[in-house]
Amino acid sequence: MSNLNDAESGRGNSVAPGSDASPLPLVESVPEPFPYPVENMGEVLGSAAKAIACKQQVPVAMAAQSILAAAALVAQGLANVRLPFGQTRPLSLFFATLAETGDRKTSTDTEAFKIIDQIEEELSGDYARQKLDWSADLEIWRIEYLNIRNDKNLNSQARKASFIALGDEPSKPVRKIYSSNELTFEGLVQTWLELPASFGIFTSEGGQFTGGYSMSGDARMKTAGGLSLFWDGKNYKRLRVKDGVTVLNGRRLTIHIMIQPELAGEFLNDDTLRYQGLLSRLLIAYPESLIGSRLYKSPRDEDQAAIDNYYNVLRNIFDRSSIHISAPNSGLILPSISMSDEAVQLWIQFYNWAESESEENKELYVVKDIASKSAEQVARIAAILTIFRDPNSLIIEQNEMINAQYLMCWYIGEAIRLRNIHRPDPDLLKANNLLDWICSRPDATVSLKEIMQLGPARTRLKKDAELALSRLISHNRIKEETRSPRTYKALGQP
Repeated sequence: MSNLNDAESGRGNSVAPGSDASPLPLVESVPEPFPYPVENMGEVLGSAAKAIACKQQVPVAMAAQSILAAAALVAQGLANVRLPFGQTRPLSLFFATLAETGDRKTSTDTEAFKIIDQIEEELSGDYARQKLDWSADLEIWRIEYLNIRNDKNLNSQARKASFIALGDEPSKPVRKIYSSNELTFEGLVQTWLELPASFGIFTSEGGQFTGGYSMSGDARMKTAGGLSLFWDGKNYKRLRVKDGVTVLNGRRLTIHIMIQPELAGEFLNDDTLRYQGLLSRLLIAYPESLIGSRLYKSPRDEDQAAIDNYYNVLRNIFDRSSIHISAPNSGLILPSISMSDEAVQLWIQFYNWAESESEENKELYVVKDIASKSAEQVARIAAILTIFRDPNSLIIEQNEMINAQYLMCWYIGEAIRLRNIHRPDPDLLKANNLLDWICSRPDATVSLKEIMQLGPARTRLKKDAELALSRLISHNRIKEETRSPRTYKALGQP
């Protein structure tokens, strides 16, 4: 859409001779993003993000989102973070990345989560053996139970003592699955009893979530409320007539959804999700697409070395965490990472800045919901950075706190940049597509008949073509050259 971009940026936006009307934008433009502060991710995570960005030829911000999501997944099973006022918080993080089809969303996530996929594959054999043992133990338990129940020589007291001695039936082993690429809240709740207490949702098809059942009608509020509760680290309790009581204790959930920009506008501006608080918990990035500039490059040894080092550290932290040893429905009991005195002072300064700047007419007022949780996000990120610097450390030092604040300031700036992005009008998208095609024609002139025969597929029906042409005329992008036959010329073209 180079012609449209040029018109909106002031280049090549002259109109036809005799016209004093300026062209109006068809599709809302978004200011360019600030460079992602990858240097503040720490040596291991930052180097991996830069290496994956180079290897996959994707924006650094996209790679950073995937890397931080993977880091949060393993870190949230290792520790909590203690805030200066005494309460503890999980290390769970929720990410949303806006990226076009063809921006290599899946390739980026695949690279970042490769080691976790390998761990799942390695442990699948353990689960199969554990399930076989469980089946045998369960059958033995059932036989013993029936023997006690049917033993006529036992009085009630002896039978009770025998049942107590037998104990509960053996628990089904935990499935060695630590993430899913699909999210429905009901599915998560119903299956989490059989999954590790620390879990991740990582999908490069976020549109299936934002446009699916979980975000439709009454389910939207339930989904948003439930996800927010897990982000907060609270226990989940539910009563249902058919299902009875469902209790999920000590759960940890990290999410990274990648979604196409044209599908994200409605989601990110949903008042229900904003007032409920889910959107304020998201760390959002919308990097510029690199499509068209990704000529082939041979992989570099130094990039693979950085990625392999990240894999090694990720596996080491996973091995230290509790996410692979917890029993079914047993919540995580985790130590807390505290802040050094210097880190506490830096955190308090950030907290006060975010709060004071959220006042009306101040810098953060337009994202005050996000700013209200930004200090807690800083604490979580700082704890994750600490773990990846030294998995044995239980103290956040000054450097990690500074780095976390730089990262959070970038996310706040990104939220301000994207605050007013809306879902594009599909009719205007069709009109914009038609404009591009008209400008590619000789003399940027075309007849209605040619549009219907040769034009873009979505405007070949007469009613669609006429609607798109009327939008382009009203936005001062084309003019009608002749009425018989009906021909049109793009304005600002030679």
